[in-house]
Amino acid sequence: MFRRRIPLFVYCLLFLTVGMTTVRAQNQEQAVAQLPVNISSGQVTAAAGNETVRFSSLGLVRRMRLEVVNQVGARVFDSDFREGTFIDWKMEDSSRNRLADGLYGCHVTVEELSGHLSHRRGIFWLTAGNAYFTDPPGNRKSTQAADEVQESVTVLRADEGRAIALLAHDGNRGQVVSGKGGLSFRVGDFFSGKDIERMRLTEDGELGIGVEEPGARLDVAGLIRTSEGIVFPDGTIQKSAAGAGVVSASRDGSRAGAEGTVRGAATGGARSPGNAGSGKGNVILARDSGPGPVFAIDGSGTAGKIAKWTSSTLLGDSVLTESADGKIGIGTTTPISHFNVVSTSTSSPRGVTNEQYNNGMDAVQFRGRKARGAPASPAAVQAGDVLGNYVFDAHDGVAFYTGVQIRPVVEEAWTPTAHGAYLALWTTPPGTTTNTEKLRITGVGNVGIGTTTPTSKLTVAGDIESTTGFKIAGASVLGIPGTNNTFAGSGAGQNNTTGSENSFFGQGAGMSNTTGIKHSFFGRLAGMNNTGGIGN
Repeated sequence: MFRRRIPLFVYCLLFLTVGMTTVRAQNQEQAVAQLPVNISSGQVTAAAGNETVRFSSLGLVRRMRLEVVNQVGARVFDSDFREGTFIDWKMEDSSRNRLADGLYGCHVTVEELSGHLSHRRGIFWLTAGNAYFTDPPGNRKSTQAADEVQESVTVLRADEGRAIALLAHDGNRGQVVSGKGGLSFRVGDFFSGKDIERMRLTEDGELGIGVEEPGARLDVAGLIRTSEGIVFPDGTIQKSAAGAGVVSASRDGSRAGAEGTVRGAATGGARSPGNAGSGKGNVILARDSGPGPVFAIDGSGTAGKIAKWTSSTLLGDSVLTESADGKIGIGTTTPISHFNVVSTSTSSPRGVTNEQYNNGMDAVQFRGRKARGAPASPAAVQAGDVLGNYVFDAHDGVAFYTGVQIRPVVEEAWTPTAHGAYLALWTTPPGTTTNTEKLRITGVGNVGIGTTTPTSKLTVAGDIESTTGFKIAGASVLGIPGTNNTFAGSGAGQNNTTGSENSFFGQGAGMSNTTGIKHSFFGRLAGMNNTGGIGN
């Protein structure tokens, strides 16, 4: 066993530092009634394994806590209180970083069911991923009221403490552990040697009931009772205990059982075992002899079709087809995508309907997901990656081609703090077969028509046509109402009714004109009081 000489002052520093962390716990302990010595032991063992140190405590333990300090007195790890009877420490600090080689101290607090707290300390070296415990000077014991509490953890060296059986708990599940050999479950007077084994679990995981040396995962000397039946590797379920032997079936004939044979009848012709075939046929499974049938399955089916129960005893085709490459089709036997629906219905609703019922504002979701990498290790998307494609195809008499697409696209390389994306609409002009982007809504909300780089809330590469005019903040700034009128400016010509051939430019210009014709007003409030007339 590896040992290293440690100066006495280092022991003193470590035990002083670890001891200071327990003052609060000791104050709590003084308020707890002391238990008899033969009940409250607080024993803690420490055993170093492969890059792990296990601290365990047997008895009526509720919770444990592990604290580790380095040789300058700084606490580097604190598990806090955890339910269970052991803690596996991976020689890491509280941030899960591997501790450097060196000298460390540990302090283990054990809380029993009564609330009583006991404390254990230890000193160890970390070297190349291994822990080596060393005994403190004197291995002192302290006397606290009715308890004699050993201050140091009990260190188990290699192969020590193996031939024991114990109960443990990791905070999530209970454990029955044999340190050496299998487990024997016994009843009777143990202390008089009159106990009898009823069940044995070997180290290899084989369970025997009434069998001293089980030779299978479950080896039973006696009867087995089941209320649901027995499932065999080929999926066959035996529900009846009548007759001996296991019954299986093949479609092209019969396979002998211990008490009879299984008959296979196929109206579409005989088939060899494992041959899926392509015709339809009935398969009837029954005993040729014996007290009664074990199976009664009848029906007809088509290769590639997913079967359904057409009655309580008959199997037949469903509308679902599964291709050899795993594609599912409804209404088609040759699905072209992972899920393909084909219908000739003209009634409504048709296609795919997604319904949701709740008393909140949430509605159905149509979700598409995109990632680089692989399903087991997805990676971030990059600029230009298409998040999904909503494609609308039509047939031109020869083949299907795309007419319109709605495409959400990644606008930047994604990180946990950057998820930029834009939405594009692709259309096909009449007389062409070219499907290109015509409209884009960027991640910041700019809309581009005829351009992929809109720089304002609306950027148009081309003409804009309005039948009445344009407004800003609700006020008309450009309009051609009536006959041959041109009004430019906020409020210009705003009250015109039947006036024609007028030109008003400027804020409020000609704002009172209603019936006047052939007027020209330029400038702010020009002709603001004119209501009619001609040629001003």
